[in-house]
Amino acid sequence: MKKLTYIISLLFFISISVYSQKIQDLEYLLDREWKYDPLGIESAAESLYVKILTEAEKKGDKKESKELKSNKQEILLSIKELVSNARFKFNSDYTLNTEINGDVTEEKWTYNSDSKTISYVNSTTKEVNTRAIKKLTKTQFVFINQDGQEIVFTPALPKQPFDPLVLKEDLKIYRDIIETAHSGMYLYTAKETFDSIFKKANERLPKLQNIREFYNLIAGIHTKINCGHSSFYASGDIFSELKNNATNAFFPFKVKFLKDTLIAAQDYGKLKKGDQILSINGNTTKKITTETFKLLSSDGYNTTFKYRQLEDDFSTNYFLAFGPQEKFTIAYLHNSDKESCTVELPGIPKSELESTITESHYEKPYYLEYLDSSTVLLTVNTFSTETRKNQKKFFKFLKNSFSEIGKKGIKNLILDIRENTGGDDGNDMELASYLIDTHFKENKYRKLSTIDNVPPYPQYLLSQWYDMMELDSNSTPEIIQKTMKKMVKEEMIKGDDGAYYWKEDKVIHRDPAKNKFKGNVFVLTSGKVFSGGGLFSALVRDKSNAIFIGEETGGGYYRHTGSIPLFYNLPNSKLIFSIFIVINEQDVDKKLFPEGSGTMPHYEVYPTIKEFNNGKDAVLEKAKQLIKEVK
Repeated sequence: MKKLTYIISLLFFISISVYSQKIQDLEYLLDREWKYDPLGIESAAESLYVKILTEAEKKGDKKESKELKSNKQEILLSIKELVSNARFKFNSDYTLNTEINGDVTEEKWTYNSDSKTISYVNSTTKEVNTRAIKKLTKTQFVFINQDGQEIVFTPALPKQPFDPLVLKEDLKIYRDIIETAHSGMYLYTAKETFDSIFKKANERLPKLQNIREFYNLIAGIHTKINCGHSSFYASGDIFSELKNNATNAFFPFKVKFLKDTLIAAQDYGKLKKGDQILSINGNTTKKITTETFKLLSSDGYNTTFKYRQLEDDFSTNYFLAFGPQEKFTIAYLHNSDKESCTVELPGIPKSELESTITESHYEKPYYLEYLDSSTVLLTVNTFSTETRKNQKKFFKFLKNSFSEIGKKGIKNLILDIRENTGGDDGNDMELASYLIDTHFKENKYRKLSTIDNVPPYPQYLLSQWYDMMELDSNSTPEIIQKTMKKMVKEEMIKGDDGAYYWKEDKVIHRDPAKNKFKGNVFVLTSGKVFSGGGLFSALVRDKSNAIFIGEETGGGYYRHTGSIPLFYNLPNSKLIFSIFIVINEQDVDKKLFPEGSGTMPHYEVYPTIKEFNNGKDAVLEKAKQLIKEVK
């Protein structure tokens, strides 16, 4: 899935048969930019999906094939989004430049004047690929694929030089959207403060030099909403400062934050895994987190979620905050050395960014492991089940697991949810019912401030949103808003304050499960725990005697904003952002923490650098230590 952009660059000439019609010359093909005809994007995306699936099956990768099939619609939506942004250009030497969202690839083609065909040699298979054109005019470029389908391209509009004043429209549209639709906009930042922020933003606009700087401006406003579900994404021409995809501009290796200490997460050049990074190009760790945190969203005033987001894609986040850097001068401490060392490393190109991204590596979504005769470890890495069938499978797993635990007389349960970023409604509540010994519900209330003109600016919603909501993207704004209003009224009821609230019979309730665990419970948490994972943590922390160990959760203890998502693509900058517009006030009674906090642990535990290097799980070891003390 990570190679979609590269594969799309090949789709321009994928599975196209030689056509007998000859053309006089390539006058209209060369030195012009082309794009997929909008009417042909659907078939182009389908063709690419089939090719990706076929390649996975040829490799015998059953896991990838299964993932591709089960997530077909989501993958097709992603492909269509990329395909719609693809631009192609044959230079006079028949080098094909393919650009997709700032990524540029090049291929050397050969023109045969006798047969009026063009061809290239596949660098991997050494196969010669020959293509002929059906039609070539100033306004249309047509091939025929093996299924007899026409693949049509039309001229791409010339790229305009960067004009910051054009982005004034984007800023206005963005402001209208969040002020109209985001119910939690003023939960943590007052309206007067936002008014001042927008005024200063408009004053700064004329001074901006590129889309990345505009991203910093507008994402910096977005994070003031303090909603972890509402984010801006690296999109549009965010990488326009780079000459091409091979430009060295990004930080070159993976890192890790142990609380607020930044360390190398791998050996790289002279740096060794665990070396403490003090500064990068003169920017201290404190300055790095201060600047990048302005662009990363989280619930309330929480920062642990920001640390986890930052370390997972440090190279991109550093680029967004500080711009492209050809070289990186790093001051660091090795082992327990008291004096710092300095090393200079070259940056890496965008094409190598994938090597710096840290992803979750769990193999199973959930599993049970007996540590000894009295202690069991239950790991639940996600609450995402996607289908009703998989949800039933998860519920059955919980039922059988807690039944077995009861029969074995287990006294201590360690529940590891450190990778759990949420998932589907009801799964968090089902697990909680085995730990809470009283009736409880998901939320005190879910609140939508208004249904008037929601969603605002539907013409700028991503196509994925329409497919997800099963709506026709060609409908008028009035029809879309009318449909949304009808959907809301089926689920919600208008309150005395004019806002809309989830009907009580739509709120999930739970009683204690039949095989509720009655022993000692230790919950392991991290800043990654979010959304449904955050809700679960809040309920169990509030309504049970479970001991929490690790790090403050990324998801809020008192509330989060979610439920109804809107995904927008701003018309000029092409930046993509999300907002989730319903306030979820969670069913917690104890005022355990300050407003804007996640669920805090009883025991805050971070590994030392030595423990990290040795692969020691300090959080799990703390739970084992506490169990010994209980005995």
